[in-house]
Amino acid sequence: MDFEELKKLVRRFGSVVLFNNNKPELVVMSYDKAGVDSQTEEIEDQHEQQEIERLNNEILALREELAQREREIEGYDDSEDQA
Repeated sequence: MDFEELKKLVRRFGSVVLFNNNKPELVVMSYDKAGVDSQTEEIEDQHEQQEIERLNNEILALREELAQREREIEGYDDSEDQA
């Protein structure tokens, strides 16, 4: 298969899998498609990182709230012991 045939197949199907000895070896796609896919992946990664940061902040706030409630309960118990 020559390069021009390969380019036609990539334009037609978007990507082509090349086999060597009946085993898949390479995937060929247009440069434009590869660029779009990587940009989409970067955006998804950024969104995922933002979501992780938001959840971590929420966990931290809940831990602080729990610690505050525990201190309040301990203080309440201490005041009962002194009475």
